[in-house]
Amino acid sequence: MNLIYWIGGIVTLFTAIIFYYPTFFYVFLFVLYSATLVIISIAATIYVHFLLSSKSQPQASHLPSNVLYNATRSSIFDSPKPIRNASSLPVIFGRTVDGLLQQIIEYTIRDFIAPWLSHVVIKPKTLMDVVREDLWNAIQKLRDRAAKIDGPKIFAVDFVVRVTVHLEKIRIYQSRLVTDPGSNAVFATASYLESEEKELEFLRKISEIMVIFLLPRGYSLSPLKNLIGEILSYKIFCPLIKMLTSPDYLNQKIVQYIETRLAAAAISKRSYEYAASFEDFLKIINNSQSVDELLMMRSSIVNDLMQATTMQNFRRAKGLDGEGEEEVYRRLV
Repeated sequence: MNLIYWIGGIVTLFTAIIFYYPTFFYVFLFVLYSATLVIISIAATIYVHFLLSSKSQPQASHLPSNVLYNATRSSIFDSPKPIRNASSLPVIFGRTVDGLLQQIIEYTIRDFIAPWLSHVVIKPKTLMDVVREDLWNAIQKLRDRAAKIDGPKIFAVDFVVRVTVHLEKIRIYQSRLVTDPGSNAVFATASYLESEEKELEFLRKISEIMVIFLLPRGYSLSPLKNLIGEILSYKIFCPLIKMLTSPDYLNQKIVQYIETRLAAAAISKRSYEYAASFEDFLKIINNSQSVDELLMMRSSIVNDLMQATTMQNFRRAKGLDGEGEEEVYRRLV
């Protein structure tokens, strides 16, 4: 009975306090709510600590996640119908140049995209065909935009002005070093070339602009646009600029060009023309040092054959054909 009296008295007291002082009721609810949250937080922390410190931890799996792989099973990924045959793509520059560009795209997809794409999506072949077609359309858009540029003006005016201004900056910088060696001579340059970080940031912005204007709209979404921008700026544009601006690379290309021209001149003057027999002619081919020499030899032989055939047809047309095929062959060999 005493317990009932105590409970009844406490309830009556709280009821009277709530009736005359309602603010106390809200304070009481806030304290009760805060105490409940503290108790739940402490219990959750202890439970998580117990799970993490348990000796029976699950084995870590190094296999890739199957979330995206299973998501590509949806029929949404069957909607695009890309051009599967590279020869069916529209002609941009010509059959020869287009064939070389298609080989570059095929090798890029084969070496850099195909190895990991098959582990991520369920139909990598379809996605690679879509990427191939999108890249080809990007090249076509780039060509259409470049066709609107005045090429002679760029090379004869803008390029000459840029090179002249750059050489003038170098001359001023060198003259300041000669006249006042103790001063801190400053070489004026563009703001985005002050450091490597600013240059990479500038290349990243250019890459994102290219993605927006050249590729379909699906590539302009933030995650994919940032990924392609990072790849273009860090893996393509930056190494390409460093290679083209390297003095050693330029010197090697100049030397290679000179050696190629000298080899071409030497082949045009001798080689197969001095072969005493067909066996010597085959020995000259076997002793060739590069494919370029064989291509030049083939081109020279074809030109000689065309010239001899033209002369023979001309003589036949005039009725002066005094030479047979054996005489033509003797002159060539």
